[in-house]
Amino acid sequence: MTLLAWLEAHEIDYVIAHVNYHKRLSSGRDELIVRNWAQEHNRPLWILHPVYSKTAGNFQGWAREVRYAFFKQIGHLYGTRQIYVGHQQDDSIETWMMQKNRSLTPERYGLESCSPFGSFELVRPLLGHSKASLQAWCDEHGIVYGLDESNFSNAYLRNQLRHSLIETASSDQRQKWLEKMAADNQALAAMHAQAEKLALENDFQAMQKSELGWLALEKQTAMATGVHHSKVFMIDLLEKLGHGSMQTLTSEPYFGSLYHSMPISGPSAFSNDKTVSYMKKEEKNGEDSPLAEGIQAHRKEEKTKTPSACVQTDQKASILSSLNSFTSLNAFTLRPVLSLAMRSGSDKINVQVVNNKVYIAPAGWISFYVDSKDQLEGLMQAGYQWGPWRFSKHGRRIDSFAVDESDFPLFIRFSKPDDAIEMRFGTKKLNRLWIDRKIPAVERVFNPLIEGRKGILFVTFAGADPSHFMENASMHMLKLHT
Repeated sequence: MTLLAWLEAHEIDYVIAHVNYHKRLSSGRDELIVRNWAQEHNRPLWILHPVYSKTAGNFQGWAREVRYAFFKQIGHLYGTRQIYVGHQQDDSIETWMMQKNRSLTPERYGLESCSPFGSFELVRPLLGHSKASLQAWCDEHGIVYGLDESNFSNAYLRNQLRHSLIETASSDQRQKWLEKMAADNQALAAMHAQAEKLALENDFQAMQKSELGWLALEKQTAMATGVHHSKVFMIDLLEKLGHGSMQTLTSEPYFGSLYHSMPISGPSAFSNDKTVSYMKKEEKNGEDSPLAEGIQAHRKEEKTKTPSACVQTDQKASILSSLNSFTSLNAFTLRPVLSLAMRSGSDKINVQVVNNKVYIAPAGWISFYVDSKDQLEGLMQAGYQWGPWRFSKHGRRIDSFAVDESDFPLFIRFSKPDDAIEMRFGTKKLNRLWIDRKIPAVERVFNPLIEGRKGILFVTFAGADPSHFMENASMHMLKLHT
């Protein structure tokens, strides 16, 4: 509730998003408090009532996924860029302690006041205040809030740290922890910079020799899938790739339709002037607001931040700009705006080392039809790109083919193990063809072919069948970035 008061004090136009998991007896009370606030301050309110199933796995992890996906959904609905959440100093210290206790290697220790969150910025304006000081401020100003009784038990490690260390710590002890966290983050940043350099250079032998090779590989795969893996997992993956095997990883789940079966309460009418759930659209002056010292310090920090304060670091930006191709033997893949499943028809990627480079490619790609010769000519003229392949009017003879109207419609798809093409010396299974031509396994599943009304007429790396081969043909399918 302190966060809502903070937003009101700054005259920030916001919308509230509340999630009621119905996990606690007091969950109805908390919803009522938020409803009363929204009514009193004339703020739009959206409430989600998700239903947990044990098949969803760990409740805490599931609850976080649901909560933040909901915030994103409402954020997109209102066209906002910022999501405000109520984390405070205790949360940041607890997070740091848990990260150290579990020997994790996160992007940073503790919590940031401003951090990228997909297409949004996640803003935590209360990190400079302890939980006790915020509760005292609410009591002083008559702001109603609810206490989560699940925080009183020691069932979770976070609660154990909170009760035995953080809540009883003096201000001097807190300051020492904050200084130690800052030092840890400085060392962590240097480690990430070194790993990012290794990832960008993409020298697999150098990655094998480096103590941070696992982290460099993790950065490569995370960019392609959106999924982060443990150090143990990545060390094992590094070893398997070193033996020449191809490994398959799964991308993050796509939450686009997550809430169709979940009850959501919201305003019957709303204006796009407002923003969402602790989500900022417009900020006005609020110099005489409560929590004055902390608020002014936060606002001053916001005004003096560089534009990159809430986006990727320059080092990451350089990696992204150099990886604008989908696949390359010299660079790993980049994760574009669409989910992997939407781009390729599969939520999996194949990872293999080829020529001492980590090679990452989707396990599939969406096939399509070409209905006429005019349409195909248009694709050639435009240089239409499909994954790492491009149609062109110019190229090598082995990349060329010729067609006539009787071949249409053409079906452009990736090859399957049982596919075969008619060659001058007889019919050849494609899988055998790839082996004979020493095509790496990771590329075999990603080689397209063209299938006409009469069967397969062209296969990359093999060329056209005898009926569709022509000297100086003007139609080509070229491999990019080889």
